[in-house]
Amino acid sequence: MRTLMALLVLLPSLLAATAAQAMTAPASLAAGTAIKAEVVVGFDSADSQVGDLVSVTTAEPVRQGRFDLPKGATLNGRVVAVAPAPERDAKASIAVLFDSVTTPKGAQVPIRAVIASVALKAAKHSFFDRGGFGRRGRGDHAGDVAKPEQIAVRVPADAATAGSVLSDPDGNFWIFPKTKLMLQVVAAPTGN
Repeated sequence: MRTLMALLVLLPSLLAATAAQAMTAPASLAAGTAIKAEVVVGFDSADSQVGDLVSVTTAEPVRQGRFDLPKGATLNGRVVAVAPAPERDAKASIAVLFDSVTTPKGAQVPIRAVIASVALKAAKHSFFDRGGFGRRGRGDHAGDVAKPEQIAVRVPADAATAGSVLSDPDGNFWIFPKTKLMLQVVAAPTGN
């Protein structure tokens, strides 16, 4: 009887401690997890600056263990390096790293994710006019010449801090809103 009374007295504090631990224990996605996403605010190699924010939303839910990343969650990233094309037909690149995710309910969770691929069929092409380079357009302006998209994505060994690098050997490029991306978690966050 004493044991039962002791358990009844201790049970509320044990439950509270377990609940508090579950609420504060870090929950995230494992390295290598793929996340289908869609660009919210576009970015480009011509005008973006280091530190510019990059925002994408999840296109479908991702569930892993007790971590649930619902469709519509926002991944918040930033430009970590950029090298615009200095002239027409010169290489351009931009590096992007995602460091947090905001759920539709407003919870913010640290994450380390990079762009693993770009759905080029959904992306808009970059265009150049005959007199210069790096002008945005859709090819419907007189004198615009669409260049074939050749955006390459490289995920370096230090991607958890350096981000993934998108590059095009033929000049500046733009990743427009609604472009489909595949993101990859590269490492568990270390506390931001």
